[in-house]
Amino acid sequence: MRPGVTLLPTPGHTPGHQSVLVERPDGRDVLVTGDLLVHAVQLAAPGVAYAHERDPATARASREELLARAADSGAVLATAHLTRPFVGPPADPAGEAPVGRAPAAEAPSGG
Repeated sequence: MRPGVTLLPTPGHTPGHQSVLVERPDGRDVLVTGDLLVHAVQLAAPGVAYAHERDPATARASREELLARAADSGAVLATAHLTRPFVGPPADPAGEAPVGRAPAAEAPSGG
């Protein structure tokens, strides 16, 4: 792997499933979720299972951990299955964007 690119184990959908963290110099990190998120409702309710998950409890734990990481860091989520390929950082429990960051709805620009 290259510096700034990290594989993150996110099992549950399949036993060896991984997501990818891309750390950008401008601070707008990107988390590529793969098959971890298959429906937008899972952004708000990560416990909602997908019918084809091999291990729903592990998938839920992986989603919760990855979404918490994104919320803490302000990372943009790059999703394969949602209607928008890039989703801003998850909201905090009060329903607001992480402090000091506006929700991102578009792909990060070059760099």
